[in-house]
Amino acid sequence: MLNYGSFEITDQHLIYKSKTTSENINWTDLLSYKLIDSKHILIKREIGTNLIISETEMDKSDFKIITELIKERVKKSSR
Repeated sequence: MLNYGSFEITDQHLIYKSKTTSENINWTDLLSYKLIDSKHILIKREIGTNLIISETEMDKSDFKIITELIKERVKKSSR
């Protein structure tokens, strides 16, 4: 079953919120990301379920911004 929610980005966390939950995910808990067909970002986590952010969930320009921020944050957290 798919769980739809929203994402927010801060300096310390990627925040996921849905109708039933809210989770602050530390950038250091993100192991890697993969851009799939330029429309989805698959984020692999150290603990917990992996996350998918889809371009269809937001404006195309917002998706590009979030993609760049995730690339930057995951790169920084892997150092």
